[in-house]
Amino acid sequence: MDGWVSTYVAIARGEQAGVSGDVAMLTGHPAQSFDEFLDENPQTWPHLLPTG
Repeated sequence: MDGWVSTYVAIARGEQAGVSGDVAMLTGHPAQSFDEFLDENPQTWPHLLPTG
């Protein structure tokens, strides 16, 4: 439990806000936000919408 609390405290303090270049280094292209991913890959999410 203490591990989860300390994680949330660190997030609230902004200690997890740093961005590294690791994604770009490993994948060969820059990281993207979740919104950017959904915009560029619309076929990945329609099944999540309510039907009827």
